[in-house]
Formats: sequence, structure tokens, C-alpha cells
Amino acid sequence: MKGPLNWWRSARTATDVHPFATDVAFATLLGCFAVSGLLTAVETGSQRPADWLGVVLVLGQTTAFAFRRRQVWWSLLGVVTFTIAFWIADYATNFDAFTLLAVYAATVHGGDDRRLVWRRVGLAVGVLTLAVVLGVISPDEDLPGIALFGIVTIHLTAAFVGEAVYDRRRRIIELQQRAERAEAERELLARQAVLDERSR
Repeated sequence: MKGPLNWWRSARTATDVHPFATDVAFATLLGCFAVSGLLTAVETGSQRPADWLGVVLVLGQTTAFAFRRRQVWWSLLGVVTFTIAFWIADYATNFDAFTLLAVYAATVHGGDDRRLVWRRVGLAVGVLTLAVVLGVISPDEDLPGIALFGIVTIHLTAAFVGEAVYDRRRRIIELQQRAERAEAERELLARQAVLDERSR
């Protein structure tokens, strides 16, 4: 029987070998939670009940999120677009985490040009914030003002956590490369020492 540590290593190995399959599986799991949250939510105020359009929008979020490592920016654009459409339609839901995780993923996997990453992630957060602002000030909506603070805070936190994870991974890669170079230099010196010894 595998212990927790062995199970974790096996899971990590499977993730490394089949990254896209892992992404699809995780997105599907989130999609199931999101559809369940949509279907079980109790609408209040101006919110509308679940219907086929709401399910389609959730499936759109799920599909876009599945490509968060293969097509980072298209994935983020898709998630943000479907989420804003979901918000504008004003569906009641008990689960809404796609944008949070998409911002995190884009910050982690966006590449080495960190200025470009932060411009694009910042634009995504800005668009989401604008959508919430319009919801707060709209007379037809009953969205509380605290929602604006919540949206900005959680998405910026996700971006900062993503940056920390990216920086940690980059440092680990640099340490591995240094270790490999040091090992190669040691092997070269050992070979040179053998050649010098033979030439004497």
C-alpha cells in the first residue's frame, strides 16, 4: 500500500509526464463544482436562476481554463470574457473561482518577460474590476460596494502569489543549472588530471 509521500510523488510524476491531461482533469473538476454551484444556488434580488445559457458560460470558462499552460493568454482572455458575460447575466452561483485561478496561472506561466506578464494580468484584473464597478453603480443591480474591494483584493493576491511561485521555480532552475555546470567542471578536471598523470 502506498503511503501519502509515495502517492504524492506518483501524482507529481504523472503531472510532469501528462501536463495537459492534468490541466483538463483539474479544469473539469472545477467545472463540475461550478455547474453544481450554479444549479444549487438560490437567487436573491436581481439575480436570475440557472438556465442553459448559464451552463454554456460555465462550460466556456472550463474549456478556456483547461488551456492555462498551453495557451496562457488566450486562456486568460477566454476565462475573463466568459466570466464577465456570466456576471452581466447576473446568475446566482455558489462557486466562482475561475478568474482567480486563471490570474494565478497566467502570472506563473506567462513567461520570462515579467513586465509584459504584469501588463496583461493587470489589464485582466482591471477589466474584471470595471465590470464590478458597473454592477455596483447600476440601478438595476443590487451588488454591494464591498464586492469591488473583494474582487480587487483576491485577484491581486492571486497575481502576487503567482509571481512568488514563478520566482521560486526560476531560482530552483538556476540552482539546478549551477549544479550541472559544477558537475561538468568536476568531470572535466578529473579527466584532465587523468591525462596529466598518464603523460608523466
